[in-house]
Amino acid sequence: IILVYAPVAYWLFAGGWLNQLGAVDYSGGYVIHMTAGYSALALAMAIGQRLPHERKIEAHNLLLTALGFGLDWMGWNGFNGGDAGGATIDAAIAVFNTNLAAAAAAITWMAIDMKVFGKSSFTGLANGAFAGLVAITPMAGMVNPSEALVTGVVTAPVVWLGLYKLLPRLRVDDALGVFPVHGIGGTV
Repeated sequence: IILVYAPVAYWLFAGGWLNQLGAVDYSGGYVIHMTAGYSALALAMAIGQRLPHERKIEAHNLLLTALGFGLDWMGWNGFNGGDAGGATIDAAIAVFNTNLAAAAAAITWMAIDMKVFGKSSFTGLANGAFAGLVAITPMAGMVNPSEALVTGVVTAPVVWLGLYKLLPRLRVDDALGVFPVHGIGGTV
């Protein structure tokens, strides 16, 4: 945390160089997601790959995946909406944009899965929604709904490519897709 998160938080929130350049991070999306994503990439590269029979991207328990996914998405609304400082129109806009970007990214991801794999999956829906949630977080309360929609639609294919094309090419075994969803999604 001290080596990775703290410097980036300073750059954006405490008068650091990005803050002085006018960069704004509405809910800490750049600081939280980009540092987590790129840290996950570095750790996955350092640890190395799992044994071939352990490599699987699908969830082992879809019920637990659905429960965690639902709780996370619900909590994300409080996180992004809460940064408005109260029950205001700004909070409502942030929550609406959060849900719009996540839904658009989930639908886009499922459409890509249908085109490429011939079927969609709940895991794909969850990854798509998380990509949209990550991407909208830095700007949830600062964009209009059409921009939130575009954010979800644009982010999903970029993160999908990161998960299914970039990671295998890099020979990185990121079992949970943390780098594509958080690192690439946060960058988008």
